Parts: sequence; C-alpha cells; structure tokens
Amino acid sequence: MVADALGIPDELGAAGAFLSPDGANGAPFLRDILRGLAGRSANVATRTALKALTEQYRVNNLMATVCADGSRWIWNETSEIADTSENLVIIPDDAPDAGRWLRMPGAIDVSLAFTYATTNGATLLTVPTGALLWIPGGYWEVSTLFSGGTSSAIGLSSSAYSTAGDLLGGASGDAAAVLGTTGIRRGTIGAAIAAGVLLKAADTVLFNRITSAFTAGVGKAHLVAHLLANPGA
Repeated sequence: MVADALGIPDELGAAGAFLSPDGANGAPFLRDILRGLAGRSANVATRTALKALTEQYRVNNLMATVCADGSRWIWNETSEIADTSENLVIIPDDAPDAGRWLRMPGAIDVSLAFTYATTNGATLLTVPTGALLWIPGGYWEVSTLFSGGTSSAIGLSSSAYSTAGDLLGGASGDAAAVLGTTGIRRGTIGAAIAAGVLLKAADTVLFNRITSAFTAGVGKAHLVAHLLANPGA
C-alpha cells in the first residue's frame, strides 16, 4: 500500500457509496477528504522529496516541513512565480504551469551556490513577487578551497545596496585568508548590513569579484534572513 507524505494511503478511493478509484464519476476521493482533515501539514525528508511530490499528493494550502533543514513551505495551487535558487519558491519536478511550494515566513538561511568561474555581477538571487527579506548577516561555506589570481577577493552586493561587498565581503572583499580553508567561514559583514538591509520583490543579490579572480574554488554564500512575507502574499 502506497502512502503519501501525510501517511494516508493512495488506494483510498471515492467516498460515499464507493471506496475505490473505480467509483462514481465525479465522486471525491476519500484520500483527498482525509488529507484535507489531516491538519494540512506534512513532513518530507529533503527538498528533493518535496519537489518529487506529484499532483495527487498536493492539496492547496498544505504545509510541509523539510526535515533535513527545517524549512517550512506551503502549497499554492495558482502561483506561477519562480526562484531559480529554490530558496523561496520550489517548482515540482512535474513542472505544472501553475502551483508552487512557497517558503513560509520566519528565520531562513538563503544558500547561494557559486564557483571560482562565477562572473562579476552575476545574479545569484532575484527576490520573488511578494517576498520581503530582512538580512542581518551572512557567511561563506567552502567545499573546495579558493586559490589563484592576484590577491583575489570576492563579496556580495545587491541591486538595492550596490557597492561591491555591501552584503558580504566588505569593501575589500574576502580573500584566500578566509576562503582558502574548507568549511563554514565567517567572512566580513558588508557595510549595508550594519545599517540594515531590506530586500523586496525584484531586488537581486549579486556576486562581486572585488579584486582579480580565483582560479579554483567551489562554495556557497549564505545570507541569514528573516522572511517577513512569503512569496506571492
């Protein structure tokens, strides 16, 4: 017997006089009624598992928690917005024209992948419609140490706080002294962070090559944020 993220068996069919998918045409499925009464919440192991949930398991306003990172999401059956970084919006693997998992308000960790080859000014995040992000800090996560170039240094800025390093890295950028070791690296908080950063819909987060360019390295930039309004709200 196959169960969904709520633990309700898929085999439960049409309600009323029939209890199988071969019941009366147009009769609601018992599984869908039970899902609607199940607190409208579910737990999934990973974001990959969340993306894999197919249409039969998605109920409008269903809330889901991803156990791997504690992120919380809500299903909106009419939303068509996107977020290629998948920090604030997730499009299911079956790619419906409408229907999105939207990140729920609260404290979140915005994770933005980059490498030594990421170009200066590259957009790492575009804030989706309706979202508001208050950002008090950030850090680096290095999986392959950064090296090469001439005193290479990098940072993050945004369309709203546009001086290189405004969000992370600072005016001089973070160099190999910070990024030349794998693991979580504190980095330098940008000047705009100290003054207060609020990103709204259509604002972007940009990658900065502040000095030269590394010739090796893979990692993620993290922005610690408070999501004040979920996308599409």
